[in-house]
Amino acid sequence: MKLFKIIIALVFASLFLSAPSYGAAEIGKALIDGKIVILYDDKTWRFEDEAEVSSACERLSDRIDFCKGSTPYEQIAPANNELLGQFRKDDRNYAMIIEEEVGSKDGMTLEFMRNAIYENQIAGGVKKEDIIIIDTDEGEEFGQDATFVAMATSLDGLKLVYAYTIMISETTSVQLITYALGQELTDEVVNNHDEFLDLVRIDFE
Repeated sequence: MKLFKIIIALVFASLFLSAPSYGAAEIGKALIDGKIVILYDDKTWRFEDEAEVSSACERLSDRIDFCKGSTPYEQIAPANNELLGQFRKDDRNYAMIIEEEVGSKDGMTLEFMRNAIYENQIAGGVKKEDIIIIDTDEGEEFGQDATFVAMATSLDGLKLVYAYTIMISETTSVQLITYALGQELTDEVVNNHDEFLDLVRIDFE
């Protein structure tokens, strides 16, 4: 079963968001769903509080881009059957992206995904007693229902804390994961996770 294959398992970019092309001139502003958007003369627009999508963004799949900008994140492993991307920020902080062509139309649920990351830790050799669920939360990311899970684990003495943001569309499941040395959900861990989400662009359509 290729679903949730590994131990660990996004600035909003929906089908309505079209990034302005290079050199497009701003012609005005409008209010959409309570948010201010900037209108351009090439018929594109973006939310005022979002950075423009960099031309240096790396396309990871048909729907996901990674835009590292000036951050220290570097991709450390090419895409494979298990990971869409694996990234290193520094010696203590890492991240990864998992995308699977399985969604709510197939019966996929956020509850299933939460259980899967727990079971995959065990399948990877982590003992049940060495898994601590620190926090869970429900919300919305990239225009999709999402769940956040923070988990601490220990494997052969290596202590890690994971932060997962998991989203499910009708046809796709995406996991954005950051992990770091440690056992606590510190402000630094949370900030690193939020920063990583801000570097990802996802079009679920």
